[in-house]
Amino acid sequence: MQEVSTLTEFIVSTRLVFWGDQLDPQHLAKILGLDFSLCLMFKKGDAHRKDNKNAQTSREKTGKLIYEYRREPPTAERNPEVQLSFFSDLLTKLPSDFAKKYNVDLSEFQMSIYYGDLAPGEPDFFIPCDFLARLSSHQIRFCITVLP
Repeated sequence: MQEVSTLTEFIVSTRLVFWGDQLDPQHLAKILGLDFSLCLMFKKGDAHRKDNKNAQTSREKTGKLIYEYRREPPTAERNPEVQLSFFSDLLTKLPSDFAKKYNVDLSEFQMSIYYGDLAPGEPDFFIPCDFLARLSSHQIRFCITVLP
């Protein structure tokens, strides 16, 4: 009987999301020093087109700022530590009262891991304790999604 080796390919996508009825996403993005071209920003009531054949417009129910990790090096999509380190540094820019100060009702760090069967090896990485502590101190939820 021949031994079968496990082949695993994975890509990690991370993003930080802020919601709030009174949120000014442009102002918060500026405070954090974010590249506006890498942000999705909506104020409550902003109209936008739905992606469907009817070309309907809808209004945002709440303000939203989404910042997804899309930086160099390109290998970072397979290196969660690079992405977590980036967001950990970003969180150091937030004052302790940022939610109240910038009208953030809810915030969440989202990490998605996509698996396939292409490359040798198994992904193994650690989530730094200081990163978790920063999320906790700002009451930012941590959401992990794993998809085959």
